[in-house]
Amino acid sequence: MHSHGLPALLEKAAKSNPSCGLIVPASGSVRSFTSLSYQDLLFQAQRKSDILQQVQGFKKGAPILVYLDEHLETFIWFWAILHADAVPVISSPFSNIAEQRQRYIRGLANLLEHPICVTKIKLLELFDGQDGLNIRTTDSLISNSDHVPKLQMDDHVGGRNDDLANLMLTSGSTGTPKAVRLSHNQIFAAVAGKVLSRELPVGKPYLNWIGLDHVASITEIHLTATYMGVDQVHLHTADIVSDHLEFLNLLSRYKVVRTFAPNFFLASSSPRCDPSGRIDAQKIWT
Repeated sequence: MHSHGLPALLEKAAKSNPSCGLIVPASGSVRSFTSLSYQDLLFQAQRKSDILQQVQGFKKGAPILVYLDEHLETFIWFWAILHADAVPVISSPFSNIAEQRQRYIRGLANLLEHPICVTKIKLLELFDGQDGLNIRTTDSLISNSDHVPKLQMDDHVGGRNDDLANLMLTSGSTGTPKAVRLSHNQIFAAVAGKVLSRELPVGKPYLNWIGLDHVASITEIHLTATYMGVDQVHLHTADIVSDHLEFLNLLSRYKVVRTFAPNFFLASSSPRCDPSGRIDAQKIWT
């Protein structure tokens, strides 16, 4: 399974559990949601990887910056980049302050050596005044897809598992962000370790509410759930931080067996904790 790197995770999930996949409640309304099966995710990722490989400036093994505002779209292009044998780099949201935003983008452009950047037409104004990125909108990429030849499956065979798989950006709170290098083998080891560390009920979903630029959302939840071939629920951060009790309600509604949250968040999510803020887990989860 590991011979083709991370793409093998999605290919295995699509084959073994084709009806399972991603569940993304709408922003501002956790009662409605959009879903995408692993099978459909794989199909879309493979097709878009063909498109990416025809982009001028594309180079296997090079980073590609992803700046999108929708979870499902971000995941599709994340896997498309992996299937194209390039390195996905998901950016955190840009600052609303123009000077800080432009400095951040210039820093990213230099750090990643002027990469291709996948974004949307409606987000282009955020990149105004910079020329360090090879910007391609999803709209333009998809509109040209009819002219892109279907590549042979051999073209999707990745390199060695100790090759670079993903770059996780640091917060950049002290200046230009740094990029943490994660190889295929490192991620496989992390995922396997999480699975082996605790036996969980079979077939139950995982839930994430952290931004997709964070290792907790990508490795802790997304890649681990894909490895297990189970459903994964991805909430929007704003919908949870504004209503902590909704987090507990959603864990119950979806019968979630694994999620991620700092202790202070869990403490503020439950009225059933002692004055010191410590949580009685038995009171919360039973």
